[in-house]
Amino acid sequence: MTYLELLAERGIDGAHPGGFALTRALLRREMIDANTTVLDVGCGTGQTSSYIAKKFKCRVVAVDNSTKMLEKAQQRFQKDSLKIGLVRADAMRLPFWPNSFDLVLAESVTIFTNISRTLREYSRVLKPGGILIDIEMTAEMPLTAEELKDVKSVYGIKQVPTQDEWTDMLKAAGFSSIQILKGRINPLELLFGNRLGKEFSAHFNLMKQYYRKLGYRVYRCK
Repeated sequence: MTYLELLAERGIDGAHPGGFALTRALLRREMIDANTTVLDVGCGTGQTSSYIAKKFKCRVVAVDNSTKMLEKAQQRFQKDSLKIGLVRADAMRLPFWPNSFDLVLAESVTIFTNISRTLREYSRVLKPGGILIDIEMTAEMPLTAEELKDVKSVYGIKQVPTQDEWTDMLKAAGFSSIQILKGRINPLELLFGNRLGKEFSAHFNLMKQYYRKLGYRVYRCK
């Protein structure tokens, strides 16, 4: 079972660097109101989508390619009586017209895809002047072939870009204004992985081994 399949099977919330607390802090800094249209890419259990809909009373569309995650998100939305659009789709092929959203949010999603292709999709569906907030694992320095092999074995991802590499891909996708918030893996956060049980031991051990080389960034782009 892959890392993403494990998250879906266990219904894990906030499994991204910085967690849900970071997401809330970032969203509160944005000019979101009832007229804002938000796309939550890789919505998982719907925790963030639910928060946005409740907090800002705006239109939210939640997308994921995992049937299990979508089922859990639907249960959450029904329980909270929220009218959130729920769509099964791949981040690399978003089924929306160009210029559809004011804000696109991705929380540790893009790195599991063809990054350049997915970033172009974000750019395509954003309205002119729209904002992308993308929280992603970022290498503090280029990884060796052996280190990348270790990361691939746990997460199934093809690359871990450095900040400069992320920035180059964002620019190539059409984003001209890129703000970056730097974050490092907090060793205390590794306890999260330890609490999840033996299925997540590979994730826990990898983060423990490479926490000085693997950080994360918040990329806020227009």
